[in-house]
Amino acid sequence: MACSAASSFILGTDETVIGMGGFTNSDNAPSVAQLKEWTKNGELRYILGSGTNGGGPGDMSGGYAEQRSDWIADNCTKVPASSYGSTSSEEDSGAVMGFGGAGVLYDCAAK
Repeated sequence: MACSAASSFILGTDETVIGMGGFTNSDNAPSVAQLKEWTKNGELRYILGSGTNGGGPGDMSGGYAEQRSDWIADNCTKVPASSYGSTSSEEDSGAVMGFGGAGVLYDCAAK
């Protein structure tokens, strides 16, 4: 999730929350290597994303957003909205657990 989308989670929880890609989603932070390491070490479990790949035409990030999206798609599982109390209308609007913004929760527990 981009830093701007992470702000409501950072303010609304005592858990460790990181934003990915910086303000414009163009930074290589965290890198795919970091995501792999955090998952392997049990430091990363969930990722909140948009459900679509980043990157594409005009992507000025050097492909970092697309690399992260591809890794998430290959290594994480979408969590059904019903398992965390979301309704179909919240899911359609992009709200997750009472927060607006990005709308797909992924479970990245090490396989």
